[in-house]
Amino acid sequence: MNQPRLDFADRKSDGAFSVLAWTVWLGLVAGTLELVALVLKCNYLDPRNYNVSRHFPWMYPVSGVLVLVGPGLVLTLVVWALPRWFSKAAAVGALVFFAALSVLFRAPIYTVACLVLAAGGALQAARLIRARPGLDRLVGWTLGPLVGLLVATIAGSYGRSTWLERQALAARPAAPLRARGAKNVVLIVLDTVRAQSLSLYGYGRKTSPNLERIAAEGVRFDQALATAPWTAPSHAGMFTGQLPGQLSIGWTRPLDGTYPTLAEFLGTRGYRTAGFVANTTYCSYETGLDRGFRHYEDYDVSLTNILLCSGLMQRTLNFVRNSTGLGLGDLKVGGAHRKDAARINRDFLGWLASRSPQAPPTSPS
Repeated sequence: MNQPRLDFADRKSDGAFSVLAWTVWLGLVAGTLELVALVLKCNYLDPRNYNVSRHFPWMYPVSGVLVLVGPGLVLTLVVWALPRWFSKAAAVGALVFFAALSVLFRAPIYTVACLVLAAGGALQAARLIRARPGLDRLVGWTLGPLVGLLVATIAGSYGRSTWLERQALAARPAAPLRARGAKNVVLIVLDTVRAQSLSLYGYGRKTSPNLERIAAEGVRFDQALATAPWTAPSHAGMFTGQLPGQLSIGWTRPLDGTYPTLAEFLGTRGYRTAGFVANTTYCSYETGLDRGFRHYEDYDVSLTNILLCSGLMQRTLNFVRNSTGLGLGDLKVGGAHRKDAARINRDFLGWLASRSPQAPPTSPS
């Protein structure tokens, strides 16, 4: 027996329910259009990294919905309470304004021009809704499949990550070194830190007491030089033992598979490898530095970073910064930001605790 489709025209509260449905529908459509614009720009128009989590295929549609939720709820209440004074068509037109604005902000267009274009689109949308009530049925018919597709994308994205990590662990060879009591390997990189600023190398103030303590129990290298003056190729040099001229990595080019990495080598020796990134701009999965790591944490999938996928939120953030001078913490357009040492410690120890049967080490207080 066929289930009846959602028909808002048959509802007593047609206007308010329609506005809610239009909110979600327009959010999904706007977010998807922004996703398409991002892919086209980064792959064809202006090749560069995405600078966002690898889960971005679902983050953009979700951001579109979240951005419209606030205005949508307010407009729903207004239509519910004052149907004679504020029509459903006017509410949908207002939603189209915000949705169109978010998409238009993806283009290199002046803000005033975007506002004018979005307002014109909103006016035409309101007129179209009044002239063709059947559009509500179109939303009712397509909203369910769109939401289902989004849920499937989220499940597939996380499922793929989990499956790949498990496959990598399953393919890990027996640990020949472990049988002989091999030690754990922890590589900590302090990005853009000069030796002359560390008390470990003679600086006047005590800037690196923990490094001094570690050096007292081990070996300090006095002639260890970075292979490159910036982050990505310098890390690639550490991971491969090669000079920048021999490596593929660049501003927009990832590290290729020409040379094996330290993580790959350790993986072949039975080690379980994991990487935790503080500088997501130049050490994310897009740089290829994650090669060989079974587990790699770079970009956060947080509410803040999902919202920042929206062109409307990005332009608003830039406006607030430029007009007020506020730094707004570590927020950055596109969702990229830097994590502090406490965050990296917490992520690493949390990962270690979830995979070790013994009690994990604790961070110093």
